[in-house]
Amino acid sequence: MQPDHAMLEIARRLRKTVDIAVLTNNTTLVADHIDTLLPDLRPLFGSRIYTSAQFKTAKPDPRCYRRCLAELDVMPQTVLFVDDLPANVAGAREAGLFAHHHTSVEAFRQALSAHGVLQGE
Repeated sequence: MQPDHAMLEIARRLRKTVDIAVLTNNTTLVADHIDTLLPDLRPLFGSRIYTSAQFKTAKPDPRCYRRCLAELDVMPQTVLFVDDLPANVAGAREAGLFAHHHTSVEAFRQALSAHGVLQGE
């Protein structure tokens, strides 16, 4: 696992104005050891680091997103989900979320700007 520093910087900026979270298809073992594996995540996401395994399903199953949203206590239409796999983006959309297929940092910045989320872009 290697952090993408440009994406971490975007997360730092986002967390000042919106709630952010992580949903990974990794096992709960990864979440249990995320502070060792990727120590930059906890300061940005706090306790909002979720694994699909804890929801007993996996992306791209729409139930995975719905269960995570229930845990976060948010409505799907208020969430922008980002993933580098088209199938996961499709699953999120099927669950009612806005979704962005991540292909580059620049395209992600543009998507955030288009959604009115990232200030100063």
